[in-house]
Amino acid sequence: ILTLAIFPCLTNRNYDRVARWQQYTKVPALQPLTPSYITRLTQRLNDNHRMLFLKARLKRQEGKAFVACDSTSRSAWGRCLADIHWGNNKDNPLLENTVEVVVYSIDTHEPVYYRTFSGNMSDLRTVRTILMDLKELGVDRLTIVFDRGYESRENIAALLKENMPFILCSKVRQEPVYTCIQNIEYDRNGMPLDMEFSQEHKLYYKQVDCPFQYRPESGEDRSAVLKCNIYLNLHRRIEELQNIRIIQNAEESQSQVFIDSIKHLPAEEQKPKIIDFNRKTEYCKIKFDLKKLQNGEIFKTEITYSKKIENDTVTAGFFSSMSYDVNGNAKAQHEFYKLRDEQEKYFDIMKDQMGFDIQRNWSEEGKTGRLLILFIGLILMSKVRYIWQNKLKERFASSLEVLDEMEPIRMCEYPDGKTHITSFTQSQVDICNAFGIEPPAERLSKDQIRRQKIRKSGRKPGSPSKIVS
Repeated sequence: ILTLAIFPCLTNRNYDRVARWQQYTKVPALQPLTPSYITRLTQRLNDNHRMLFLKARLKRQEGKAFVACDSTSRSAWGRCLADIHWGNNKDNPLLENTVEVVVYSIDTHEPVYYRTFSGNMSDLRTVRTILMDLKELGVDRLTIVFDRGYESRENIAALLKENMPFILCSKVRQEPVYTCIQNIEYDRNGMPLDMEFSQEHKLYYKQVDCPFQYRPESGEDRSAVLKCNIYLNLHRRIEELQNIRIIQNAEESQSQVFIDSIKHLPAEEQKPKIIDFNRKTEYCKIKFDLKKLQNGEIFKTEITYSKKIENDTVTAGFFSSMSYDVNGNAKAQHEFYKLRDEQEKYFDIMKDQMGFDIQRNWSEEGKTGRLLILFIGLILMSKVRYIWQNKLKERFASSLEVLDEMEPIRMCEYPDGKTHITSFTQSQVDICNAFGIEPPAERLSKDQIRRQKIRKSGRKPGSPSKIVS
């Protein structure tokens, strides 16, 4: 399983070439992994193995560790799979797809949970299953960070029922966030009066207590106090207000031209054209009297403005989140939420670097086994990316360059059983040190051994070993 998890990370190829790859690469598996052997192996892995493995992973998380939950869609080759019967790929309507949910630890930057769902199932409908899985796995105090797609009263109630701390990105046009934004006052320069400013993030922020009423599946109504975190980006607000004015002016001109173009038409022909025109505009709508239009009377038009222009003006430049049982003000919770941006990069790793943008299995049994192997591969690649980002980013442009740098190392094996490892370059030694791996001393030069001793002693290169008074 480890060999199959490592293979796509290093080669970006499918499993047809694993057996040939084993001939010149030292890997954990001694058995030649032929396509038929891989098929039988993956079909033996079932959901019970998945749950046992996830339980072991989640045990390593601390009591209130922060994790980020998100999903991505993947196309599928196997048309007989049960999960592809709902929905189609948004990039290509001819391709069926499944939804893959992955939960990443914000602390360790590694995935700790995954599950596949059917077709284009919305994020709203996946939360309860995820919570049930976590409950069965013995996890009850993780702090989960969700994006905006998971927000609904039902999901918030489900999280509160399990007493699960969370940070949930919320829509600014929904209550109670919209009312809070409406109540914000500005000075004559356009600056908010009752919001604090973060020089680091260049954001205004404010936290408000919001009572939330909910009813469990059985029992009486309950209440909880959520934290509503409101943020304002002034540069973004100015830009959005400017765009609103540009669109409004353009639609006013288009509306007047359209009215002039239909004046000569009979009343029964004007109505469908006006309805169709109003569907295409955002802010400016043409108002007409339906009774007069039906009676064939003289048609008079009037340009009005939709409620959307008021909503967009009020919320321009704002974004928000709701949280429960999370310590810290709005600024601190924004820093927690920002860490989930790494999750999108891990999905890119899965689809691009590892080549798993498409499911290449045709049976339900094979799909379950391959998803478990893919999850283990994601753990490995997440670790490589985390080490690269924190210790090797100045030396290498990407995590793939780190792997490419280590690839030329070879272990030579002789008929009498002796082995020989090729020499290490200084870049390869630095990579070993970053990952906490001790390179073999017999494969290092005298200068490299000296540098290793200096690194372990904590002295800078070139500094004296003793201070002489």
